[in-house]
This record gives sequence, structure tokens and C-alpha cells, in this order.
Amino acid sequence: ILDTIKDKLHIEGSQGQSMRMISQLITESGGMNGLVQKFNTVGFGDKIKSWLSPGAKLPISSEEIQKVLGPSLLQSLATKFGMNTNQVSSEVATQLPKLVGKLSPDAEIPKVSDLKH
Repeated sequence: ILDTIKDKLHIEGSQGQSMRMISQLITESGGMNGLVQKFNTVGFGDKIKSWLSPGAKLPISSEEIQKVLGPSLLQSLATKFGMNTNQVSSEVATQLPKLVGKLSPDAEIPKVSDLKH
């Protein structure tokens, strides 16, 4: 999945860790559908839908990301990437809207099989 995401996003260098973190987040959420479900469950479905669609992207705060992901997933990502949970939620809040939009240019949720080739 990571290589396909890298190809689709054309990300290199310093953004590589952010991309790996988002890829891990998507994987641990059960793919894009699972991630969308997490957002819907806590009432932020409108935000992720805006990222999947063309046009303006609604912002999300690190506090909102913490509500979406929950403490166990945040801690898992923090441990895996050598960060604290506040750093993870801040990075995800910044990068996730951009990356979701790039992964779904046709406003459709990509299937895991699409990401794997």
C-alpha cells in the first residue's frame, strides 16, 4: 500500500514520515471506508466528505483528530513513529485532509485493492 500511496501522492523526503503515518492510520482504521466510519461515528463525517470531494476542504483540529482516532490508535502511531500523541494528532490534522483528497481525486473512496495494485 505504501508504495502505491507514494506514487499517487508524489511525496518524497521530509514528508515521507507523514505519508507513512497516514498510510499506517488508514491501514489500522480498516482502510478508507473504516476511516470514514470513524469520522461519521463522532459526528465529523462532513469534514472527511469535504476532503473526498472537489472544492474547499473543511479544516480539522488536533483535538478533533484525537476524538476521531481515540487514545489507543494515537498511542500506537506515536510509539511507532517516535512522537508523542499531541504531535501525532497535530501532524494528522495538518496532513490528512490533503492526503485524502489526493488519494481520491474522483471523489470516490479508493479500495484497498486499488491501493495495492
